[in-house]
Amino acid sequence: MKLIVFAGFLALAACGSGGEATDDVETVETVKPEAPVEETVELAEDIGPAPEEEPAMLEAGSYCYFHEDEVATEGVEIEVTEEGGISGTHYGTVHDEENAYYTAFETMLNSGTLDEDGNITFETITQVDGDTQSGEQTWSITPTLASMVDFEPAFPATECEGLVDRIWPPVEE
Repeated sequence: MKLIVFAGFLALAACGSGGEATDDVETVETVKPEAPVEETVELAEDIGPAPEEEPAMLEAGSYCYFHEDEVATEGVEIEVTEEGGISGTHYGTVHDEENAYYTAFETMLNSGTLDEDGNITFETITQVDGDTQSGEQTWSITPTLASMVDFEPAFPATECEGLVDRIWPPVEE
């Protein structure tokens, strides 16, 4: 852009103020810039595309998870069989004092199927407020964390022993 403006200025100057052409034209030397300086960037050895992180597969056994906050106390128990079957239970209490809502629920997680993203979709039967509801829930479950897909919170792993008592403490009579 500067070269065009400069060349236009020279052309006007060469014409003079009276519009007469003159033979007194200065020769302008064209200067080509040196070859561009190439920056040297060291790249890591080409090892191909970064591998996608594989979801941590659950080995056969029992897995338990626990979450508690100001409105809910929840537990999840998952059982993985030697044959790869996955089932479990999600249960808890809601103690939402701000909205004066209190309840207990239990959801049976049956016939878990693993999808291509490593999530597990369960057929569900939920008992809440004297009502029975059925449907599906998709969970992301690893040995260290469980959460419903697109739903917060996540439940960190915990010991299975005593989990029910953490959710539903025994009532002293």
